[in-house]
Amino acid sequence: MKNIFIILLSLFLIYPVSINSPSSLRSTVTGTVVDEYQTPIMGATVRKTGTTVGTTTDLDGNFSLDCTIPCTLVISYIGYETQHVYVYAAGYIGTIQMKPSVL
Repeated sequence: MKNIFIILLSLFLIYPVSINSPSSLRSTVTGTVVDEYQTPIMGATVRKTGTTVGTTTDLDGNFSLDCTIPCTLVISYIGYETQHVYVYAAGYIGTIQMKPSVL
C-alpha cells in the first residue's frame, strides 16, 4: 500500500511539469524570398505545411508569419520550384532563394 502511494504521489508531482513545459512555441517567423539573381520576389506565397495559414511577400520579398515552432514552411511562386523550409527557431530565418522550374 505504501508503494502504491509513493508511485501515485510521484506521478502527480511529475504531471504538472509536463503540462507547463510545452514542446512547441507560437512565434513570429520572418524572412526574405529572392530569385536566382538575388532579386526580391513580390507576391510569393508562404504558408505553414498542412494548413491554410499563410501570407504573401511584400514589394521587397519580405514576409512575416505567426506559427508554432517547429514547423515547415512552403514557399511557392509561378515559374519557380516549390521550396520547403524547416523552421526550428523563431525570428528571422534568412533569405530563401527560389529555383526556376524546368518545363
